Amino acid sequence: MLEDLVISALAQAGGAHASGHDLVLVQGATGIEAADARAALAAGKTIATVHAKKGHLADVSPGAGMDVAADLLLHAVTRIPIDGHPGMYHTIVTMVPEGGAAPARAGVVDELGTATELPASASSVPDTVIAESLRGHVALLGDPTPSAPNAPPVGTMFGILTYNLQTSREIDLTMWAQAGSKQTWSINMRQQYFVYYANGSSQQPQYVVMLVQDGTVNACQMDAQNNLQMCSNFEGARVYALSTFTNTTTVASGALTLTQWSPDPGTTADPVPCTVSQVMSVLVPGDGGPVPQQFAAGISTSAPNPNWGVQPTGNPATGEIAWAYYNNNNWNGLANTPDTFGSWWGNVIDDNDNVNPIDVNACNGAAFYDTAVYTIPANACDAPLPVQFGFDQHIQLYGFCNRGNSTVWHRQIAWYGFDVGMTLPQWDLVQVSHSAALSEAL
Repeated sequence: MLEDLVISALAQAGGAHASGHDLVLVQGATGIEAADARAALAAGKTIATVHAKKGHLADVSPGAGMDVAADLLLHAVTRIPIDGHPGMYHTIVTMVPEGGAAPARAGVVDELGTATELPASASSVPDTVIAESLRGHVALLGDPTPSAPNAPPVGTMFGILTYNLQTSREIDLTMWAQAGSKQTWSINMRQQYFVYYANGSSQQPQYVVMLVQDGTVNACQMDAQNNLQMCSNFEGARVYALSTFTNTTTVASGALTLTQWSPDPGTTADPVPCTVSQVMSVLVPGDGGPVPQQFAAGISTSAPNPNWGVQPTGNPATGEIAWAYYNNNNWNGLANTPDTFGSWWGNVIDDNDNVNPIDVNACNGAAFYDTAVYTIPANACDAPLPVQFGFDQHIQLYGFCNRGNSTVWHRQIAWYGFDVGMTLPQWDLVQVSHSAALSEAL
């Protein structure tokens, strides 16, 4: 049963949750009373809800970013104090999407440009995803901000929201594969939002939201012997490899202004540099009352990216920022598209009609690390200030084949396109940053 998987996963993760005493397991059909949920979160417990329904936990702490915005197979939430910052909290949410997902687009193109539609079927979420997601959730409790910007001064009004998304799907290889052959791709990503209330001197009070997202996209999974689980295709074919993936963050509601982002500009460097810095003035406790202090929230790091490139895209004027990561070994994932396969098949199939080896990152995992900064003016008298973000990841897989025993043109590319979205709840920036507490103190 799903409940048994939840408990088993927490036990394997270890720590305080291993005994189950720090876990509140909830059935989405019955839910949990708001008072009981508040008490559990205040005690540092994790509320794990199976088959969570939209609106679940909405009345527990409205605007705090912990409610369920769309039906989920699993929703887990924990609220922990931020070390060194009394009264400030970090909300950690893990989500596993409900149900299966069919490829958004799929097809086969031969060397002459002849295209064939490829059947696409839905698949369920493997049980292992639930266990892995919960293990990751508990692990993050021990190191809640591995990708954090430098810490603000003590007394700064701020909060942190983390959203973990892990999912995987099977591809039923009906075009080339022997009967029953499948391949599994997976995503493991984390979005962290650092929300600061900047109301110091010489500036209009505003909120600063810094987004940090990182993770990996895998075209294959490893077996128990750490070997790639490749599909069993006809002679000359290879595993379906990751060609591109694009991370897109949008502003669903709220007058947020996107001020900077990184990586920017595009690069094929390895590792990929990622650097942002946002200067703000905050109020902190001082002799006689709060005093302004300047603070720069900044990140300067890098992510491994051998044989890959990244290109910022999207529409920053509307708050949309996207990063397209693409394979750049044998073929260019952005420039070499399936419809033009006739002009570049020689990049992936050699003179002896053998398929060239696939880049290792295109098979067993390409990493990403992105960050962006948004600002929005505060409302007068600290009135509620709701905002909402959306996230989408588009993934494109390529498979190459030389069907030398075929009577049709035998050099072919098959491609699959998937879209994975994450619906985040609406937040109140006053609630997330705890800035109302400062107004009460004044």
